[in-house]
Amino acid sequence: MGTTPGWSAEVNQASAYFGNSVSTAGDVNGDGYSDVIIGALEFDNGQINEGAAFLYHGSSSGCSAFSNWSTEGNQVDASFGTSVSSAGDVNGDGYSDVIIGSLFYDNGQTDEGRAYVYHGSASGLSVTSDWIAESNNDSSYFGISVSSAGDVNGDGYSDVIVGANGLLMVKLPKEQHLFIMDHLWDYLCSQTGVLKEIRHMLVLANQYLQREM
Repeated sequence: MGTTPGWSAEVNQASAYFGNSVSTAGDVNGDGYSDVIIGALEFDNGQINEGAAFLYHGSSSGCSAFSNWSTEGNQVDASFGTSVSSAGDVNGDGYSDVIIGSLFYDNGQTDEGRAYVYHGSASGLSVTSDWIAESNNDSSYFGISVSSAGDVNGDGYSDVIVGANGLLMVKLPKEQHLFIMDHLWDYLCSQTGVLKEIRHMLVLANQYLQREM
């Protein structure tokens, strides 16, 4: 590995936090080269701290000098781009898709969060999201983490997984301890690319303090 980077990029905006999340995007345009996606969770372009994500295509000479695709949260303090990842190929069309988390997105509930999937194609990623999901719970921070889940049910389509680390707080009356629960959703994908059902909810305790009853 070299001592100097072979490629670098900036958004040239103060406090945008470009690079807070980075990932392979897979090959979103089917040219045989892997692409990269980068989040900037406090990027401003019409809304303060709306956040953005930027995609750079790969080539025989490396990543493109300028982003080939970008999208924004379009809501104040949404922090779109908190997490970015390849989604695998969720609709089986041969192109890699991407998934992006928006930690503080509000839509009926404060800071519920949202996750978005954008499909790949011969011309690159779709201009608008092809799928979205929300937690519908206040302060759940759905989208704090996103990833491809692989093909969890063997149907030939890649599935995705989304974390929400603030979803549930439970107080056990006898032990008098507060448990903060993390929830992960695993969504099944289909040929249409619509993520149609929750596969499972995995509940993990962040804190476990046991005391005698």
